Amino acid sequence: MKHSCAYRLCPALVDSGERYCAPHKKQVAAEYDRGRRSDPNRRFIQSRRWKEFREAYLKLHPVCTCGRQAVMIHHPIPRRQGGDPYAEDNCRPLCFACHSRTSAITGERWPKR
Repeated sequence: MKHSCAYRLCPALVDSGERYCAPHKKQVAAEYDRGRRSDPNRRFIQSRRWKEFREAYLKLHPVCTCGRQAVMIHHPIPRRQGGDPYAEDNCRPLCFACHSRTSAITGERWPKR
């Protein structure tokens, strides 16, 4: 069964297993890749220095404040506000759920409009 292409205002019909028509499939992939490459946070997270720091910090502080295993590091003072990402006094070990909740409350993850 065919349905409309998911790209804005595109009238083309695509097969049921596809989301976009051929031209828009390439365009959406290019836009996605361009956005990922230009993200400065991505470069930081993938840096060797951050990976080594994160691994060492989570070995020293393996437990979240809720008692579960910590898998993420939260920065109370975010990097974009001048917080040092490598300062231990600016790091908190959190599990995924607590980190998501904290980021949502502070507006770091989904900025309030």
